[in-house]
Amino acid sequence: MVTFADRPRENNENYSVSARFYADFMKKKKNQKKGSDVAHLAQLGPGEGAAGERWRIEAESAPQTLFEVVERFRRNQHCEHGIYKYVKFCDLDGVAKSAAVVDRSRRGNATARICWEQLQSLACYLNALEEGRFQGGFKQYLDSDKVQGVKVPAKQFRAQESDTVRKAGKFRAQRRFKVPQELSSDGVYEMKRHFALGVGNSVAPRMYFELDTNQHFTAYIGYLGPHLDNLHTN
Repeated sequence: MVTFADRPRENNENYSVSARFYADFMKKKKNQKKGSDVAHLAQLGPGEGAAGERWRIEAESAPQTLFEVVERFRRNQHCEHGIYKYVKFCDLDGVAKSAAVVDRSRRGNATARICWEQLQSLACYLNALEEGRFQGGFKQYLDSDKVQGVKVPAKQFRAQESDTVRKAGKFRAQRRFKVPQELSSDGVYEMKRHFALGVGNSVAPRMYFELDTNQHFTAYIGYLGPHLDNLHTN
């Protein structure tokens, strides 16, 4: 992933001192315990508004395991800055259990880094929408060179499930997850959008989410764990 210091400056954002802020952040991060919350990073940001919020999203280093990803969000679930402002895990206990299965497969470290970048990309996308710097869908954001922010390869993103999954009740049932009532009045929602965090092994982890791009500007994470059942796993 391109570091913050390597990113090009934008005409309308305050990045004139980005290198100094990044160096200061890296120096102080050595004395931080792992998984520190975003409140500390907010003190290092270059400004308010879009530039300041993007700094908070991009500056925090990647966790080492998926379980640590979930625990960071547990500790910061009431934080309204940076990545935690835009991304919410709907069922922290359930996701922690399924994420631990991936960690035990010895692919946890690499998968955690991929997962973190995917979460950052969701947060940067929603931040760009909220600040009016971008209009369009998430796939368009990943493909765009007109807006700055973390982007993962578009091939990691799946906007829809296969026809086989959509037509099979038993498969669809596995993709119904607990969500807050602001997303679904009955507290359950069938999610189709997901990220592939890895392929070519028995775990092939996936992360399912839904986006509110109009009111709350939030990505709701419903599942993070091994590949759910489909025609090829049964």
